[in-house]
This record gives sequence, C-alpha cells and structure tokens, in this order.
Amino acid sequence: MSRSLRRWDSFLENVEREHGGKRILLVSHGGFIAPVLARYRGGQIDDHLKNTSLSIIQREKDLWNFLLLNCTLHLDELNV
Repeated sequence: MSRSLRRWDSFLENVEREHGGKRILLVSHGGFIAPVLARYRGGQIDDHLKNTSLSIIQREKDLWNFLLLNCTLHLDELNV
C-alpha cells in the first residue's frame, strides 16, 4: 500500500472518530482522490477524473456505495 493511501486511512479513522454518522464534504486534487476512489470501488476508475467533478460515496458498515462518480452535470448550467 502506498504511503498516501496509509495517510488516507489514518485521516479517515480520525474523521470517523470525530464525525461518525454525519455528512462530510471532502475536497481533493484528482491525482490524490482517484486512487482512493479506485480502492473503495474495488478497481480502477475507467475515466480520468474531470476538473470540478463530484463523486458521492456512502458508507454502510464495511461497504462503500458509489452514488455519483466523476459527475460534471453541475457545469452544464454555466455553459462551460
């Protein structure tokens, strides 16, 4: 496991301890979050994560459910 994923595990443990059961917004650079999302998804992310894309994952016990992945529909309203 890479050092960045070990750091992520430590961070997530702290977040869960302090804020467990709450909604949490995390903002990250795609280069860091892509391997994290791939890990929880159980495989590679098929597409490059787009700038300002949204991904929503929800934890239910030991399982992570992907409700949204790499979505940029919010940019359509801006005609970007």
